[in-house]
Amino acid sequence: MCGAFSILHPFKEVGRRFNAGYNDIYEFPRYNVRPAQNLPIVISDGKQNELVPATWGLSPAWAKGKLIFNTRDESVATKTYFERLFSGSRCLVPADGFYEWLSKDGKKFPFRFVLKTRDIFGFAGIFEPERNGKQMRFSIITTKPNELVKNIHDRMPVIIPREMEGYYVDPHTPSQKLFHFLKPYPAGLMEAYPVSTLVNSAKNDSPDIIKPI
Repeated sequence: MCGAFSILHPFKEVGRRFNAGYNDIYEFPRYNVRPAQNLPIVISDGKQNELVPATWGLSPAWAKGKLIFNTRDESVATKTYFERLFSGSRCLVPADGFYEWLSKDGKKFPFRFVLKTRDIFGFAGIFEPERNGKQMRFSIITTKPNELVKNIHDRMPVIIPREMEGYYVDPHTPSQKLFHFLKPYPAGLMEAYPVSTLVNSAKNDSPDIIKPI
């Protein structure tokens, strides 16, 4: 599961990182991005990447108002709705950290997971295109945890290796060639540290959230 993440780098730096054009400027840094919030995602027509506004959480009619902000990796191979999106509507979700909560003695303790380099990375995502005036929506694909994350949670978001991002987001890439990318990111390239419970509330979005405790 991934229910909160951060993107601390300036927006223009995010655009350069993904070699993506954009029409709008977004207010970064974001320390505590949550479902139902709006932020840019990376999509492609096969020739040019673009940062476009989207709402975190798919909302198909059959979900009856429930936001689908995570999609399990097996679902994009076995369930018709998710298969369709994975076939032609894939995106990258820019981030530089995500949060998971350790349950212990009836309490939950938040941890932040980052790359050791502190670089920007892209979550594997799927999206519903803008339609009938409704803004684009997306979901982050999750998989089993790596050795680092499994100590805290039983799922983790899929991070696409930088060298394969263009291949993943290209709508012309057959989905069958992408399933093997839906796997845990190497634990040796990541680290985690405990953070304040300020992150527990979506109302909080300040630098204090990411400070180690």
